[in-house]
Amino acid sequence: MNLKSSRRHEEPEINVVSLIDVVLLLVVFFILSTRFADEGRLHVHLPHASAVPIEKVSGEPLVVSVTQQGGYLVNGRELINSFSEINIATLKEQPAGRP
Repeated sequence: MNLKSSRRHEEPEINVVSLIDVVLLLVVFFILSTRFADEGRLHVHLPHASAVPIEKVSGEPLVVSVTQQGGYLVNGRELINSFSEINIATLKEQPAGRP
């Protein structure tokens, strides 16, 4: 009597599609992160900075804050026209001690 199992034995297989995706991502990563030998051959003329004396700013710094409603405060005072030139000029004319 020949008793064979009704199941067929399937051979295990490897999912090659995900393996190809991972290998491709690794290749792209290593290509982008590699330093190329031609990098030292580039001749770039960079600008030179000259020493310029720094101007001393008188008065206190200008502090700009944004409220939760979207309004603007400059040194604790609310701006009416957002950042218009008139408001900035008015703030520059005021003495440093006045709010």
